Amino acid sequence: MTNPMAARMARTSMLCALAALMAACMLAPKRAPRGVDTLVIVHANDMHAQLRPDKQGNGGMARIATIVKSLKAERPDVLALCAGDTVQGDAVSTIFKGSPIFEIANTIGFDASTLGNHEFDYGLEQLAEFRRIAEFPLLCCDILRGKKYIADAPGRIFNVDGVRVGVAGVTTHEDIARKGLTFLPIEAAVREQVEALRPRSDLIVVLSHLGKEKDIELAEAVEGIDVIVGGHSHDAIETPIEAGGALIVQAGARARYAGRLDLAIDLDSGEILSFEGRLIPADAQTVAPDPEAQALIDSWEAKVAETVETIIGQNPQALDTEQTTQALCRIWSEVFGTDFATSFSGSIRGGLPQGELRVRDFYNVLPFDNTMFILQLTRDEAAEFVEGAQFAEDKPLYSVAVNDYNGQQMIERLKLPEERIERTGVNWRDAILEHVKENGSLAPAAAAAR
Repeated sequence: MTNPMAARMARTSMLCALAALMAACMLAPKRAPRGVDTLVIVHANDMHAQLRPDKQGNGGMARIATIVKSLKAERPDVLALCAGDTVQGDAVSTIFKGSPIFEIANTIGFDASTLGNHEFDYGLEQLAEFRRIAEFPLLCCDILRGKKYIADAPGRIFNVDGVRVGVAGVTTHEDIARKGLTFLPIEAAVREQVEALRPRSDLIVVLSHLGKEKDIELAEAVEGIDVIVGGHSHDAIETPIEAGGALIVQAGARARYAGRLDLAIDLDSGEILSFEGRLIPADAQTVAPDPEAQALIDSWEAKVAETVETIIGQNPQALDTEQTTQALCRIWSEVFGTDFATSFSGSIRGGLPQGELRVRDFYNVLPFDNTMFILQLTRDEAAEFVEGAQFAEDKPLYSVAVNDYNGQQMIERLKLPEERIERTGVNWRDAILEHVKENGSLAPAAAAAR
């Protein structure tokens, strides 16, 4: 039989507990709606140590600094990002192993950068030096050195005038020496960062050095990415690409443009309500060089001017990249006395001008400090790697001059035995410079002597 007194006491206790709970709910402060806010992302990528304007007088890192600083001076809701390959492409970068370029990048006002593949060109110790010099964090979530991330962090949250922006960095695995590094699966590494950053962020940005097509694939594969600020493929994307729920932007290369992406964000839902993206040309007519950046550039240029401004020859006509590659391969073949010479696409970075040839021109087209290999290849092997090879005579092996980076790729692909490999130790640029100095042009020695 139920005890009436016990039942009344239980009912009273339940009512008291319910009343206390309701009172607590009424007293607890409600989270106020945060509403809609704005964010401007200004971005650059693949500047490749473009310290000087191009031949038309446009571009250059000092003008990128002006664009970034002007935007930040105008409004407080600006986040400045760089998508890698800041170094490699100018004599100052090559001679001083990229360090001055990060000093100059400090004057631009970046809040963060990812690593490009060319940040690895000078070795892992020099990459550590870049981290020391940079006054902004370097972010990369997919490459480890030992058990630690190769960069300062895989990702970071930035509070930009009240908007919490989670930024993760990701870097291509292409064209990076693999020794001492562990490469994580890209999609999984990015997904892990998105999931880690999302609970504390209003917006997720992936700062990517993968290239446009890979960025599209990443956006479609990984949920939760709002924006991808890209690099590596040198695409000047005029209007943001929409893919997999993300906006993808990229600003060309060689400090010719900065990109601007304006966003209106519902901070309660995390939804991008509207956006507008465009490229800002770093034109001489509209953008003056930033005085601080330009002064630093001038000081570093002065240190190399005596060497790189020396005139060493003449060029009767301008050569594009393909023509320059053909001319340089012919010189390497002559200098090293080989049947052929070859250089893979991307190794030679541009063409040569008509008229006076300066040392600087060869630093620009041969920015990497490669040395030369001489490989002994069969006819079929040579035909595979030497475009348009003409075999004047039939013999068991043909000698091919090639830079060490491309040469190592050939050795691994063909599984060449050591007796068919000669590592000359001669810098590929020095071989060209000596030839041009001696002959006054790119012409063969015999032709130049006539």
